[in-house]
Amino acid sequence: MIIIERMPHESARDYALRSLKLNISNAEILPGSKINDQEIAACLGISRTPVREALIELSKYNLVELYPQKASVVAPVSYRMIQEAAITREALECAVVSRCCKMTDLSVFAKIAENIELMQFYSNKKDWDKHFELDVSYHRELFTIAGMPLAHDFLCNLEIHYRRIIGLSFYEGKEYTTVEEHRSILDAILAHDDEKAIASMKKHLKPNLVSKEEILKIYPDCIFD
Repeated sequence: MIIIERMPHESARDYALRSLKLNISNAEILPGSKINDQEIAACLGISRTPVREALIELSKYNLVELYPQKASVVAPVSYRMIQEAAITREALECAVVSRCCKMTDLSVFAKIAENIELMQFYSNKKDWDKHFELDVSYHRELFTIAGMPLAHDFLCNLEIHYRRIIGLSFYEGKEYTTVEEHRSILDAILAHDDEKAIASMKKHLKPNLVSKEEILKIYPDCIFD
């Protein structure tokens, strides 16, 4: 399990929720794995109650299956949920880059440019944990610049289903061109090329990075319709 740093003033429940989301989305905790709330609490340095609360929240999004008096289990990957998340994400992300293209003060994108260089660095090192963290930061920053932070919060709870497929593929050693795609999106934004920015984002968000058949070969019980 990846242990992330607790943010200042972050509640124990939110910390547990953020930690579990990360580990499920990047396949550090695989579908079908049992989650022991006592062990998770010990790893995070918090009590069991906020971990239980986080698990209940995750169950609302079909990410965890709760069994009374037994350990919770990470839910199998759902292609239906992936498709729903992919459609919603594309609509929101394209709206974001379109708004960003209208920005006149390009200095606000300095943090995005720095993110891309850091992602390239960690990709070269094959540090996929950091790679995923920077990927999330890249998109969150675009939403912030576009003045749509609440939309990003909404999307985060839905797109974790989409990210689980990406996580599984990285877990199996399959690499993608995330850095180049991020750079292409930023270049189009800086050029105020709305059409190219949207096209680049759509290419980046293609939901069929890994086919159902490929995943079924590796995890035959983890996908359902």
